[in-house]
Amino acid sequence: MIGWIANILIVVAIMFIGRKQRIGWIFSIIGNLLWCIYAVQLNLWSALFIDGLTMIIGIYSWRKWKNDS
Repeated sequence: MIGWIANILIVVAIMFIGRKQRIGWIFSIIGNLLWCIYAVQLNLWSALFIDGLTMIIGIYSWRKWKNDS
């Protein structure tokens, strides 16, 4: 169930980011956080790495968009 919720959040994030709306990064960060939790539960360390990395990039991008506006 966590994976499905994370997927939905990431799809919503892509829609908002495509419309250049900053809130999309929040959905992305939460979706990636859920994927990290799921990866830890299943011992999927490569998935944890990529999802953690994309979450960090999401946080960076969210902050950057904040500073640009």
